[in-house]
Amino acid sequence: MIQSVEEKLWQWGDWSRGDMIINRGGTVIGRLIKRKQIEAGEGSDTVWDKTLLDEDMMMSIDHAIGELPPKLIRLCKCKYKAGHSNARVAQQMKIHRNTVRSWIDELHSKLERKLK
Repeated sequence: MIQSVEEKLWQWGDWSRGDMIINRGGTVIGRLIKRKQIEAGEGSDTVWDKTLLDEDMMMSIDHAIGELPPKLIRLCKCKYKAGHSNARVAQQMKIHRNTVRSWIDELHSKLERKLK
């Protein structure tokens, strides 16, 4: 389930920027799709499951993120909306990279419970 939350967060980032186009290589989600295709050895016609791209789901995620502690909201914006790496997020938020990983785990756990 944690991987599913991660995928939904990347999709939320694209959706919240207005960039949600399926299988577009220039966006973070497009790069994630490309990476999954390479790892799985699949062709370039792979697309996200339509249920994950549902507007209501994106609004639910957006609402759930809005109820998080401020540090996790900021993490979501830096990591998933802006598309920064963990190192860049750490630099932007002035925290250690290990703290970023810890907060991502906390974020996934909290959202997993909220989105059930």
